[in-house]
Amino acid sequence: DQLVMLAGTQITAERFDSLFKGALILKSLLVVDGVILLFLGTRSPDSPVTSLSPGYTPLWIPSQQQSRQWGGPELYWPVMVLILIAAAVLRVILLNNDLWIDEVFTLVDFVRLPMGQIITDYSSDNQHILFSVLARLSISVFGESAWALRLPAVIFGIASIWAAMRLATLVYGNRVAVYTGILLVLSYHHIWFSQNARGYTLLLFGTIFSTCLLLRGLQSGKWRYWTAYALVIALSAWAHLTAVFVAIAHGVVIVVVLLKQGRLDHGRWRAVAALVLSAWFTLHLYALVLPQMIEFFTRPGAGTGILSTEWRSPLWLLNETFRSLGVSTAFGWIGMTAVSLGAALCLYWYAKRDWVFVMLAILPGLLLGLTMYSLGRNLWPRMFFNESGFVIILVVVAAIAFGNYLGRLLFKEKSWLL
Repeated sequence: DQLVMLAGTQITAERFDSLFKGALILKSLLVVDGVILLFLGTRSPDSPVTSLSPGYTPLWIPSQQQSRQWGGPELYWPVMVLILIAAAVLRVILLNNDLWIDEVFTLVDFVRLPMGQIITDYSSDNQHILFSVLARLSISVFGESAWALRLPAVIFGIASIWAAMRLATLVYGNRVAVYTGILLVLSYHHIWFSQNARGYTLLLFGTIFSTCLLLRGLQSGKWRYWTAYALVIALSAWAHLTAVFVAIAHGVVIVVVLLKQGRLDHGRWRAVAALVLSAWFTLHLYALVLPQMIEFFTRPGAGTGILSTEWRSPLWLLNETFRSLGVSTAFGWIGMTAVSLGAALCLYWYAKRDWVFVMLAILPGLLLGLTMYSLGRNLWPRMFFNESGFVIILVVVAAIAFGNYLGRLLFKEKSWLL
């Protein structure tokens, strides 16, 4: 009876069976939670579980080869506020335009459902659960309209700009952060996704902010960063499943960092614990729909049938990217060749200064692309939208470095990056 009340009255026997299994999974997880909490309750406050050794050595520190400040906080913070206000203004314009087809499916298939049905329905990978939950809350408060449906995407689009600026400040300083924020504010694609009633800006925010928290955790070893990191990763995965590849990429980086250190003492194990915790939180969020997800992803999906589709091809992905940028295919491939060569040199240059950030930036998209291609699934350009923050940060760093290099050649000025 409780399952019927949660999932709605229109429930088939097959769906009831899936929900029953999901409920058993969630109950089992909660039992394990209770056992873990009882164990932690027996630990003394001064045990290694709750305290950090004073001998902790940072696993990552920001590069000191650039100015850490730009105009001072009295200038930087007002500039950030102005950037975020400009972002809000540009993303509110035409927000109430007609919905496009994916948004219509999201509204009709999920957002209009009662909240209990939203969190227990994974009949399609078009279901971005966290976005559907937030959109349902939005239209419940403001009434059903295009702008109310898109409001969560707008909010997290603006929040992603804040997160990108915070990440850029941490890694490269305030100057890079300001330019990164300005470029994201003016980005057509960022504006478009911020006005798209889907979970992509939630994923973008989660990808950037979790990376920032990860670096803070590696730097300080403090539990508050690692706990926040686990929560952000779990919620990002609840918004869009491809966040799992972000977590996997982070795991690879953490393992490499720890192997370079050669030991797990002085609180370094907390990085591994944070990864386990993020997976544990994610499992809780998806527990009720986990049987439906297994059934959905184990049957042939789009791009995995007998008939070949061009959407599975990396060549189609690149050509579609050129088209979306308004670039001809021939010019796009010429530009891609030049950009690839330049990017390879830049990545080598970046890696010499901060290989950890470079790996965090490129691994999520690389792992996602390779996995989707190996499974024969569609390669949509929007699947890599969460990489845009990293791309812009690295482009800004390269542009400033190149400008400073020219300035040093022409005017004998000292570069702040070289």
